[in-house]
Order: sequence, then C-alpha cells, then structure tokens
Amino acid sequence: MAQVATIVTLDILPDKDAEFRSIIEAMIADVRANEPDTLLYCLTRDAEGGRYRMLELYASADAAAAHGKRETIRARARLIGPCLATPVTIEKLEGIL
Repeated sequence: MAQVATIVTLDILPDKDAEFRSIIEAMIADVRANEPDTLLYCLTRDAEGGRYRMLELYASADAAAAHGKRETIRARARLIGPCLATPVTIEKLEGIL
C-alpha cells in the first residue's frame, strides 16, 4: 500500500496561541506514543507566527483513516476549534516514491 501524507493548515487567533500549543503538544505526544503507523506527525509554523501546518505521513490509507477515527484525536480537535481564526484546510497527498 502507498503511504498517505496530509498537510493540515491552521490559522490561530493571536490571543489563543498558547492554548492551541498546549492542546497540540498533547495531541502530538499521544500520536507518537500510540500510532506506530503514523510515520511523521510534525507541527510547523510560518515566519509570521500565526499560521501552523501539521505535516502528517501515514504508512497506509488504513493508518490515516484509523488516526481520524480515534476519539482522543477527535476530542482534541474539538478543543482546537475555538482557537481558529479561519476554518482548517486539509490537503491529502498520495505517496509516490
């Protein structure tokens, strides 16, 4: 099966940055500890500081789907909602090589 990559873009309200970082740090720790088929789960930020991107790489489409179905991920995603300045955008990519 081909690897699956996802780029999630999150524009965070300036006054919610610390709250967002706390939530996302817990999410990253959980994913790294409990999802062996998640090969990369990395938070990045642009130079201006308000736009974050999660870089995600999964061993397969099944692993990506399982990630999205985990209740701990869904619960933390709901907590992130009030921190957002704009709706989240998700770009899904298929691994080629």
